[in-house]
Amino acid sequence: MTGRAFYSWRVILPLALAALLAWTAFLTLPDDRVRVDFLDVGQGDAILIRTPSYKVLVDGGPSPQTVARRLGERLPFWDRRIDLIVLTHPHEDHLMGLMEVLQRYQVGGILATPYEHDSTLYRQWRVLIRDRGVRYVIAGQGQEVRLGSEARLRVLLPGVSLFQGTDSDPNNNSVVLRLEVGGFSALLPGDIEEEAQQKLLAEQLGLESQVLKVPHQGARNALSEGFLGRVNPQVAVISVGEKNPFGHPAQETIQKLQGISVFRTDQQGTIEVETDGRGYRVVAERPSK
Repeated sequence: MTGRAFYSWRVILPLALAALLAWTAFLTLPDDRVRVDFLDVGQGDAILIRTPSYKVLVDGGPSPQTVARRLGERLPFWDRRIDLIVLTHPHEDHLMGLMEVLQRYQVGGILATPYEHDSTLYRQWRVLIRDRGVRYVIAGQGQEVRLGSEARLRVLLPGVSLFQGTDSDPNNNSVVLRLEVGGFSALLPGDIEEEAQQKLLAEQLGLESQVLKVPHQGARNALSEGFLGRVNPQVAVISVGEKNPFGHPAQETIQKLQGISVFRTDQQGTIEVETDGRGYRVVAERPSK
């Protein structure tokens, strides 16, 4: 009797696990929608773009452990591939987490700002890329990354000439991306400040987007009036750490965003924008405090 029962469980348990895995796989099958996850990684940026065929991670936040955990919440545990990593600029709050991602995941390629930072972390990053043998491409205005039949990323900045002598050259030389899916668009401008924003305005580039990722955690100088008016977003997302020592987002920036639906990772956790190219919806991980 005991022997038969033991044998039964040896058979049933693997079958039950197989059924569970099959059901989990079914629940995570890709559909025809595109999702943009503004990951809650604290005081920094990490944005995961998922299409039916591709996965792109824009920046990695300030903590290797946090970005790994957030990716684990959004991707099936068996999925260890990221097709493209984009490093908008080499400040620690965008770069540090990518060190862990590059070691944990199979990365198809890297698109990065041409601005090179004189820091130990940045030098370690370049060595790790070389050691891992990952294709490395310098970002430049006019490039386009196709993410399947409907979605694409367009590079709006940096241009041919890099900014020099501004209050923050790393910020102003950020990779600026516009995600386009049918009639939907989201602007991901890194941490560009007024100089880069004015350049975008002067070049008459298509900026209008339903969703705007607010630069530089919503700092006082994050948005010029002309830039915000040209983008004309319906939704603004601020990726920012709770009780951060900088007082971000600044009250001046919050006031500029009046009349726009504002979502904040410090208050609502990861913010997911889902679109089919016609409409879109925004889902916050938790209600606003």
